[in-house]
Amino acid sequence: MLLLLTGCTADTFTVEQATERIPIGVSASVSDVTRASSELQVSQFDVNETFYVHFSDGDITEPHACYTTTTVNGTTTLATGSTQPFFVEGATTATLYAYYPQTVTETTTSFSVAADQTLDVNYKQSDLMFATAEATKEGVTVNVPLQFYHKLAKLTIIAQVDADISNITDISIISGGRTINITDPLTCTLGTTISDALSAGSPLAVYQDATGVKRLACAAVLPPQDIAGDFIKVTTATDGSVVYNTTKTLVSGHNYTIVLNISRAALARTYAVINNWGEPSEAFTDPDDTLHF
Repeated sequence: MLLLLTGCTADTFTVEQATERIPIGVSASVSDVTRASSELQVSQFDVNETFYVHFSDGDITEPHACYTTTTVNGTTTLATGSTQPFFVEGATTATLYAYYPQTVTETTTSFSVAADQTLDVNYKQSDLMFATAEATKEGVTVNVPLQFYHKLAKLTIIAQVDADISNITDISIISGGRTINITDPLTCTLGTTISDALSAGSPLAVYQDATGVKRLACAAVLPPQDIAGDFIKVTTATDGSVVYNTTKTLVSGHNYTIVLNISRAALARTYAVINNWGEPSEAFTDPDDTLHF
């Protein structure tokens, strides 16, 4: 019985039911910048991405539903297994709390990014996002626009080697934690980062290719946290590895672009500019801050 109540079963409704019980649908957009690669789409989910929505208690016939994007414009449909939510009789408004990836819900107390973010699917599933909105009962159907905000920090790494250096075959993050507490699950409020013992022996993979390339751009998502010491390791095919270290705080909603120039003469660490990634703007204490390598 519990599975029937909380699980997802396809649901249909008649015109009469739709008139009496106003169904709720949603559309989705992503605040500000890139998601699925270092170059990225600007403001939308990919097609066929699924997220979880929790409805305020007592206002809706279902406590939650999952929605899947069907177009790059953020149009959605009920995910397979979800039951159509309706306003209950007498309710006029409801609050929606939405979470991406779908595995995150209003009861989730921690979140971990993937240890292997060389795979596009793992990178996307590491991008914890949250949205909330009010639904007002009107007409014969209600569509609620949800704007999702990035909760974690993103690193875009641009690395290049001089012509006489062999190809880059591996880039990894070797310090910090992959898991963060969620202190208020309903509003997806972040707490303290839990160390997952990232190290040279247990790194977070950002790029891997046995053949490699001379220049590349890759990206990874990390929880906001303080970073100190060895941080990024770059490995070449035949010329060994380079480790870059820093002392820096990764802030929620920031995108850090890190450019690494690798030469025989020296490991030239050019710059890393921090740009706003998502809203609200008041979350950023210094959006013009610069990270130097």
